[in-house]
Formats: sequence, C-alpha cells, structure tokens
Amino acid sequence: MTSRSAAVHETCPAVGIVAAQLGVTPAVWDVYATRAETRREHLQELLARLRMAQFGRQHYRVLIESLLPPVIAL
Repeated sequence: MTSRSAAVHETCPAVGIVAAQLGVTPAVWDVYATRAETRREHLQELLARLRMAQFGRQHYRVLIESLLPPVIAL
C-alpha cells in the first residue's frame, strides 16, 4: 500500500463511509465545522467521552517537573 497526500478538493474514502453511516452526503464535510464553536463543542464532547483533557498549564508543569531532573543530572 502506498501513501500519498490528498489532492485539493479530494475527499478521503473514510469520509464517504462515515457519511453513509450518518445518512448524509460526503459533501457536508466541506461545510462541517466552519463555525469555530462547532469545533470546540465537538472536541469537548469527544474529550469527555474518552475521559481525556486538553494539554494545559497543569499538564505542562507535571511534564517539566518529571523531565527536568534527569536532564539536569546529565
């Protein structure tokens, strides 16, 4: 199997599969999430369902606190 970038205005086959499952045409993908609020709302729903959180300041601090000591020890 070869990999390649999609051409401009080319629809990924997965979009057609998902569209069929939702009972819509693949063309709706072009207008999906043109509202910034839609993207944010759907991201929040997905994160909640997966019990995940966006990487934020508290995550950054934990990451730095865990990575800094080994780096300093070098």
